[in-house]
Amino acid sequence: LVGPETFGPFARSFPWQAVTGTALLVCMIYQWTIFAQRFTKSTKNARTHFLAHRWVGVAATLLFAVHAVRPGHAWMTALALVFLGIAVTGLLNREVVKYRKQWMYIAWLGVHMCLSAMLVPLLGVHIWAALAYQ
Repeated sequence: LVGPETFGPFARSFPWQAVTGTALLVCMIYQWTIFAQRFTKSTKNARTHFLAHRWVGVAATLLFAVHAVRPGHAWMTALALVFLGIAVTGLLNREVVKYRKQWMYIAWLGVHMCLSAMLVPLLGVHIWAALAYQ
């Protein structure tokens, strides 16, 4: 697997963390556009955004793998677990799992969105801590 050790000591440097972290943040901000579209009931380009949502999610997962250079404590572990939960639930979309009942789909979507919402404050704390202690 690709990990920070693949990129050598540079992967532990602040510039590497800043670049990969910024790219990861951009991916996550884009991911929320599909929520905004769903919330505003805007259907213009909805299918395009939905397909991009999947691929940006894959890219974000790979970016997370090269951004997270070492296991963290408390907040970082929580952030990593929530991120992993989002990735796993993202893989369990309607085209992979044929939900027999509408409530099952709603439950899946609710878990995926709740984990995504939980990630926002965790990211805020992570960014603050990373910049405050740099």
